[in-house]
Amino acid sequence: MAGAHRVGILVFDGVTMLDVSGPAEVLDKAHEFGSPYDVVLVSPCGGDVVTSNRLRIGPTMTAHEAGDLDTVIIAGADRLPVEVIEEELLTAARVVTAAARRVASVCT
Repeated sequence: MAGAHRVGILVFDGVTMLDVSGPAEVLDKAHEFGSPYDVVLVSPCGGDVVTSNRLRIGPTMTAHEAGDLDTVIIAGADRLPVEVIEEELLTAARVVTAAARRVASVCT
């Protein structure tokens, strides 16, 4: 969408669904009221991801496929503070945030 503010939401297996759907819903409503947002889902490997409640979301694109993003939202998960974060997710986060004007996270 030309002129739209591009927002990428970084998702991954085990992500908390509300951390994805909440921001996406807010940006969709803002778009309805005249603020153009183009929201894309980005994941370490592309394709579908499975959320913490076992719902599948997708398709997603890889960080390299996402291109330049104005804003990146990194969704959360209960497992992040207690498990080692896989290198693929860290790399995807580095790639999508490198040129972003804004970076935000949603903490579960």
